[in-house]
Amino acid sequence: MTPIPGRIVASFYTPDAESGPVGCDKDSMDHPHLPVRRLGATTLLVLAAMVIGACTNTSSRALVGTTTTTPEVAAADAPTGIQPPPGWKLPDTRNAVLLAAPSKAKADPIPIVGGTSTVKGVVTGPDGPVAGATVRVERFVGTASGSVQVATDSSGRFVVKSALGGRYRVRAWLQPDLATLVSPTGFVAAGDSLDLSPNVERHNAVSLQLAAVEATLAMGTPGQVRALLTRETVDSNGIVQAGGVAGSVITLVAVDGLRVSSPNPATTDATGSAIWVIECTAVGAHGVSAAVPEASASTTLPPCGVAGPSTSTTTTSTTAPGNTTTTTTPRPGGPGQ
Repeated sequence: MTPIPGRIVASFYTPDAESGPVGCDKDSMDHPHLPVRRLGATTLLVLAAMVIGACTNTSSRALVGTTTTTPEVAAADAPTGIQPPPGWKLPDTRNAVLLAAPSKAKADPIPIVGGTSTVKGVVTGPDGPVAGATVRVERFVGTASGSVQVATDSSGRFVVKSALGGRYRVRAWLQPDLATLVSPTGFVAAGDSLDLSPNVERHNAVSLQLAAVEATLAMGTPGQVRALLTRETVDSNGIVQAGGVAGSVITLVAVDGLRVSSPNPATTDATGSAIWVIECTAVGAHGVSAAVPEASASTTLPPCGVAGPSTSTTTTSTTAPGNTTTTTTPRPGGPGQ
């Protein structure tokens, strides 16, 4: 049978009893001893459908068909993916070990002890040696550092034994008000002793500040004055900080041209703040002042100006004897314009 281009041509073979069942492989289809039966067109189409189903199911082997495709059909069915090279095998990764991704290692702290050196000193304050002070001894290697903390004895002395050689800095503090401002530094060689004796200063200063809340003041318009009362303290790391003083009673003194219209004196809140309401009684710049036992403050407030023009006009008309009607009309530029 001559193949027609673009069509499928099939020859069907029925195995005889001696040949046994024939599969769908090419060798079985091309078996030279199988008798051939030429079939009609209608029968051919029916059997072709049966062969396609039979060749996809290896359990059905009674009927075998061979197909020949024209070049057009073969090109369309050609594989399009990249094929592995001959002999290539997929590696077995079931027991592969996954390594952690590299990351920047955290620098180890610089050690202090483990050597043969000694770092010692005496902490001195305004009243002499300071007992019970905290001393932070820091050792530097390049820009990195490590530290240990020790306490002074009843004579204000401290010591770090078995220290490693290197550059050292020492600072000390005692809450609530003693701290070092200038930390002594030095170098100690292996087996040597280094004396670093810090001085601590008292930090308990009280500060009082006064300022106007508003940027401008005007006649007939209330304004506000705020006071802030703070005191220096030393925190648990020896750092000097200013914190608000609560519960202090402060009296605001105003000069002529100002009137305090809120309760006076006022008591500071948890942040150390107190506020007064004031009113201008005269045009111009006026000052205020306040004081507590530890501090005082004064300031000049923004000048009191003349209140702006009214934003409305009033028209009065009489509609009947004894009846008067009053109408208020906002001027352009006033509220709501």
